[in-house]
Amino acid sequence: MTNKIILISLGAAAVLGFFVYYFFSLTTPVIYTNTAYRFQITLPRKTRIQPLKEEGVILADSVIAGGIKIYLPSSLGKESNPNATSISDYIHDYSSAYLAIKIHSQSTSTISNWKVLKQEYSSGRITSNEFMPDEEFGSSHAIRYIFDNGNGNLIILPIANKNNEAYLDKIAASFKFMK
Repeated sequence: MTNKIILISLGAAAVLGFFVYYFFSLTTPVIYTNTAYRFQITLPRKTRIQPLKEEGVILADSVIAGGIKIYLPSSLGKESNPNATSISDYIHDYSSAYLAIKIHSQSTSTISNWKVLKQEYSSGRITSNEFMPDEEFGSSHAIRYIFDNGNGNLIILPIANKNNEAYLDKIAASFKFMK
């Protein structure tokens, strides 16, 4: 009888342990921390974080996580303004060696005591003085957040499809510069 009680207790403990593990694996977020630029963001559970490639080239330090690119100052992405040293350099349309950016709407706010610029934009090319949107966006606009730590280090979080704006908003709201 004692062996039966021990087996039942072990079985119950194993089942309980499985449920606790399963529950926490569903609810525990992934926290991406970048020590070089001293920030962190919280991502949905089971988010894969991979090196970011553009046109076959890995951008140093930048990553893609759950469909969101995280551009870091050490690696300018094709949507980055190469002359930017602050958020104000992103307020107007601009062209880089790769493409042109057309701003449709924008707002500034504060997240975790840091100045943030949120923009709805399109990328494309200037042809005969006319803006031609990229095929990647089609008629959709992209959304991005630009965080400024006050030292000229701009962190950019873009997402290519405006339909995913709520997802990006949630990720951006978790952004924190570390001290």
